Amino acid sequence: MKRLLVYATLFVLLAGTVPWFFLAESELSVAGLPLWAFYSLAASLIFSFVVCFCLERLWDLSDDSPEDTTDAR
Repeated sequence: MKRLLVYATLFVLLAGTVPWFFLAESELSVAGLPLWAFYSLAASLIFSFVVCFCLERLWDLSDDSPEDTTDAR
């Protein structure tokens, strides 16, 4: 169930990065970018943070051996 929730969340966020609802021309701009481009950039940043969180917190290692914390150099 947890895996399905993660996949569904990532899919919804990825679909949300596409500026679907900016159909009409607009003179609005944010930081010198058209509003649709700013929206897409902000949504992509949010998506990348969520993916980073999922990889950091939810990634299960399939290796059964204990992790070696010593430096192997």
